[in-house]
Order: sequence, then structure tokens, then C-alpha cells
Amino acid sequence: MSRSEKVRNVYRWCANLYDFSRKIWNPLFASQAEKVFVRILRSYVRDNGAVLDAGVGTGLNIQRFIDNKIVFSSYEGIDLTPEMIAVAKRKFREVKNLTFRVGDITKIEPNEKYDTIVSTLVFSHLERQDEVVQKLLLSLRPNGLFFLMFFTEKAVMSWVDRLAGRFYQSIFQCKPVAKKIVEKFPPAEIAEHFPCLGGQISIFVFRA
Repeated sequence: MSRSEKVRNVYRWCANLYDFSRKIWNPLFASQAEKVFVRILRSYVRDNGAVLDAGVGTGLNIQRFIDNKIVFSSYEGIDLTPEMIAVAKRKFREVKNLTFRVGDITKIEPNEKYDTIVSTLVFSHLERQDEVVQKLLLSLRPNGLFFLMFFTEKAVMSWVDRLAGRFYQSIFQCKPVAKKIVEKFPPAEIAEHFPCLGGQISIFVFRA
């Protein structure tokens, strides 16, 4: 079974519980990083742009845009798991200019162009993340921005971090993105890191 098939299977069974589960793990693992991510979105996203959400899940970034009154001309959410998209469709059925499609973000072809791309807590499920970054950047219009938040290795990983990382990988099919992969990313306009159990949450912003 491929990595993507394993990830799809994980989120198929947890789709309807995902939003509830975040209320438990978010304060423990990602609260600080998510607050900073929202602040960056609010400061940098231009209104009335075309948005791509790469790994839309149940629509957490859609809610961030709505809560912070960030206006979009179009918003396209792509996700590997139909069940996650089904939850997002129910939650945001009255939002205009919003579309969803089932797909693999590692196989996106840069045919459409966007002003903003967002991807949160998805890259730790992928392989060859540096190639995915380069491909997504090709989908940006000139001066467009790519906002990325994901799970990475700390500079120094304790045995507790490594044990937690193995647990995440076995249960959720995710693991911290290796430092050697992150070093292949293009220069970022913003790069911030927040420690958490098993690694760290990293935020990068790239400009086309």
C-alpha cells in the first residue's frame, strides 16, 4: 500500500471526529504556532484574490479566512480524502465562490494560477516535500504568496521526541519533515519555528 493510500485510510475513519479531536491536541501541540500563522495571514493576504488550499481537510483555513474577514474572489480546496471534504462541504455550504475537489497535492499540475496558496499540517504526510514546494510555487501569480505550516525535526531531537515521532508515524502516517529536506526549500520571506512534542511546528512564507 502506498503512503498516500495509508494517509487516506487514516483520515477516512477520523473525518467526522477531526474537528473535535483538535480541541484536545491543539492546545498541547500547535496553539502558539497557529496563533502566529493567523497573524501572518491577516497581515499578508491580499483581499479579493484567488486562493488554493492544498490539503483543505475539514476547512480549518476557510474558517480562518472567514473569522479574520479576509475576502477572496475564489477559494479552491483540494484534499486526498473524500470524507474530509464531505465534512468541509457541510460546514461551508453557504459560502460563495468556494469549490472542493478530491486530489493528491503532490500531483498538482500548475495549470490554474492563484494569488494565495495555503497548506497547514499536511507536509508531514508527504514525501519529497521540497519538490512539492517547487511545484506549488509554479501555481502562483507574480508576487503571489505561499503560506506553509507543518511538522519538522528539531535541531536536537531527544529520545522522547523520537519516540513521539515514531508514534505519530505509526498511527497517523506522518513524521517530522527532515532538516535535509527543509534545507532544499527556496529562500523564504518568513521562517519561524515553535517546539512541540516530537519535533517542532514550522511556518514558512514564500513569495513568487
